[in-house]
Amino acid sequence: MRGVLGKLGAIAALVGFASPAEAQRPPDRATLENAFARLNRQWREHSPEWRMAVERARFESIRVKLVELLEERTARVEELEAEREKTRTLVAELEARLTAADRRVEAVERDLAVALKLLRELTLADFESMEFDGVEFVRIPAGSFRMGAGDEEVEELRALGWWSELNEVERPAREVAIERPFLISKCEITQAQWESVMESNPATFKNPNRPVESVTWREARDFARRLSERSGALYRLPTEAEWEYCARAGGRGVFGLGAGGEPISPESLDDHAWLLPTSQNRTHPVGRKTANAWGLHDMLGNVWEWCADWYDPAAYAGGDAGGLDRLERVMRGGAWPLEAAHARAAFRSGQRVDEKNAHIGLRLVRELTSREAARRIIDGE
Repeated sequence: MRGVLGKLGAIAALVGFASPAEAQRPPDRATLENAFARLNRQWREHSPEWRMAVERARFESIRVKLVELLEERTARVEELEAEREKTRTLVAELEARLTAADRRVEAVERDLAVALKLLRELTLADFESMEFDGVEFVRIPAGSFRMGAGDEEVEELRALGWWSELNEVERPAREVAIERPFLISKCEITQAQWESVMESNPATFKNPNRPVESVTWREARDFARRLSERSGALYRLPTEAEWEYCARAGGRGVFGLGAGGEPISPESLDDHAWLLPTSQNRTHPVGRKTANAWGLHDMLGNVWEWCADWYDPAAYAGGDAGGLDRLERVMRGGAWPLEAAHARAAFRSGQRVDEKNAHIGLRLVRELTSREAARRIIDGE
C-alpha cells in the first residue's frame, strides 16, 4: 500500500501538485482528486477529438446566434417592408386625392371662365368686339335695311359704267329685317385659325395671317361644324342677308358706310378693300385695311366670302331656283383679282359647292347665347 501511495505522490509531483520533497510523503485525498482532474483536462486539451468537439460546439453556438440574429433581422425587414407598403398605399391615396382635387379645381376654373365669358357676351354692347375660340367677333344688333340695288344706286352705277343686265339679280331692292342680334367675325378667317381646327392649310398664298382660301363651300361649312363641336357654341356661315347687312353697316351707299359715318366712295375704296390694281394679284393679311362703320375689316375685297344660302338669281324677284337647279351657293364681297364694280355691297355671285379657287374664303357667324341658355349652362343643366 505504501508503495502505491508513493507512486501517486510521485505522479502528483510530476503534474505540479506537489514538490519532490512533498512527493516522498503519501498524498491526501484532495491532492489526488486535483491531480486526476488536471490530468483529465490536459488529456482532453491535447486530444484531437476533444478539440474538434470543442470547436464544433463553439461553431454551433455561433451558428445559433447567427440564426437568431438573421431571424431578428428578417422579422425587422418584413416589418419595414410592411411599413413601406403602407406608406406607398398612403402616398398613392394622397396622390389620387390631389389629382381629384386638381381636376375639381380645373373644372371649377373652366366653369368660372365659361360663366365669365357668357356674362361678358350677354353684356356685350352693339359693335363691341370679343374673342371666342381664337377668333375675334363683333356684336351686330337686330335691325332692318334695304337689301339689293335701289333705283338711286342703279343710276349711280350706270353713271360709273358698272351696271349691266347681269346685275338685275340684285333687284328689286326691298326691306329686310334681321330679327336677332348675332356675332360675326371681325375679319375673314385666317389660315392660322383654319389650321387650328382642320389641321391643314389649303391656301395658295401661304401666310398664317392671310385669309384662308381654296376651300369649297362644304369645307367651309365643315370648319364651322367642327369649331361648334369643339367649343359647344353654334358657329355657321352668314346668310346672304346678314352679310349685306354687315357690309352696308347702316349706310345706303354703293360700298356701305365707312369709319366715322362717311359713305365709302370709289375714291376711298382703296382704304377699305384689297382689289386691283393695288392687290398685286394676291391676298393680303387680314385687318390691314380700314374697318367699316361697324368695325368689320375686309368685307369688300381680299377674298370672296361663302354664305349659307343657295344662289338663286331670281330670288329678289320672288323666284326660286329649286330642285336640280340648286348647284351653287352664294359668295359675296369681291376679291383680289377683281375691280371695284364687283366689290359692291349689293353685288351677288355664286359658285358650285364642290369648287374652290384662290380667291374664295369665308367669314363666320357665332350665335349669341340666350339668357335662358346661359343660365342653364352656368347651373350645369
